[in-house]
Amino acid sequence: MIRNLSSDCASCFGLCCVALPYGKSADFPLDKDGGVPCRNLCSNHLCSIHDRLLDEGFKGCVTYECFGAGQHVSQGIYGGRGWQEDPKRAEEMFAVFPIVQQLHEMLSYLDQALCLKETEPFRDKLQTLLRPWN
Repeated sequence: MIRNLSSDCASCFGLCCVALPYGKSADFPLDKDGGVPCRNLCSNHLCSIHDRLLDEGFKGCVTYECFGAGQHVSQGIYGGRGWQEDPKRAEEMFAVFPIVQQLHEMLSYLDQALCLKETEPFRDKLQTLLRPWN
């Protein structure tokens, strides 16, 4: 099983709350552009309404999973230096985050595939491909 493919918000800079855009819909009560911090994001990168997200209309936040991309980008790629501390790198960080999120999501699916009976004929090959990510 691949480690670190689930969110660890305490090790992230609130990247999903800043980098990603969203539109007013059943999932969000308002529009937000990518690269703009959510109005509910605190200076410590935590959500001020986390315990009331559904009540406030932020269903999209409740269902979102970064697959560990947030902490990987925050701590691994950028060495713990956040977008607020290094505004010159902020735009780059916001562009990198969704790409890493998609990669981690695909890795998660591949990891899950190792448990399926249907993958038995090529499980060794899958494990070899996934070994660098373990």
